[in-house]
Amino acid sequence: MAIIKKEANNLDSNKVWIIAWESWQWPDESQHVPERHLASILRGDLSASTVREIVEAIHASRCCSIEERLMWAKDYQKNRCKAEIGESQKWGEMITCGYNPILCAIRIEDPKITKEGDEDYLAW
Repeated sequence: MAIIKKEANNLDSNKVWIIAWESWQWPDESQHVPERHLASILRGDLSASTVREIVEAIHASRCCSIEERLMWAKDYQKNRCKAEIGESQKWGEMITCGYNPILCAIRIEDPKITKEGDEDYLAW
């Protein structure tokens, strides 16, 4: 088990970006996501533009052929599923990518692991 030390000068030390697939019915009032829909958890101090690139890569790895991914890696303008950075009243900054399925990223504060039945959830 890793011990994480909070730095006084790191304002985002208790925040993380979560990236999850839309089949979770995001955004959900219960503020939790099942592990099976969670694509990634990233440091909260990453910029939205960095997270946007990661979201695009995760989406492409699931939804695009190897030829499409190679073409996108060589020429970003040919990427057919570019992620968008927007604002949500509930979540603030939100990044979305694709249309079927949709991959979403939000920055959350104080995440915790909970259990419902046999399934783990990330809650905040």
